[in-house]
Amino acid sequence: MKAVYAIVLAVLCVGCGSKEPIDVYRDMLAAAEVGYEDGFVKGFSKKSQATVRALLRLSDAYGYGRENPLNIIMRPKTTDAVSQKIKGDVAIVRISRKKRRPQSVLFVKDKDSGGAWRVDLSEHEEFVKKKTLERYLQSREKRRKKKNASRKPRRKNRK
Repeated sequence: MKAVYAIVLAVLCVGCGSKEPIDVYRDMLAAAEVGYEDGFVKGFSKKSQATVRALLRLSDAYGYGRENPLNIIMRPKTTDAVSQKIKGDVAIVRISRKKRRPQSVLFVKDKDSGGAWRVDLSEHEEFVKKKTLERYLQSREKRRKKKNASRKPRRKNRK
């Protein structure tokens, strides 16, 4: 009997944290629709979660319902996520919107969340600036190279 429980537990754990980006988005949308803040915030990277919570508090405190992250990210006229495109540790989820052109949301694999797909605010902002996935990926690669170059110790020329 212990073996059966072990197998069931193993099967259940295989699915833990392995949701596709489109499923994570749908979970965020469902949480936003019912006002479940924790469920909504869980869809963001660990480093973005504090910012999202702060934005939620500020928008509530000052009555900025339209600027509330629940509305900004999810958009009130959103119907559903219609497709996803995954390239390595980055994914784009396409969102259909009533009477408007589709919107894209960038997801990244968040190392701090065990490699789960999450929206990272700074990466999403960079993606919006670059306007296409290809330009974003090029920019991201340049940033990584620059960061790695700055980490290498520099040799001093001794004469």
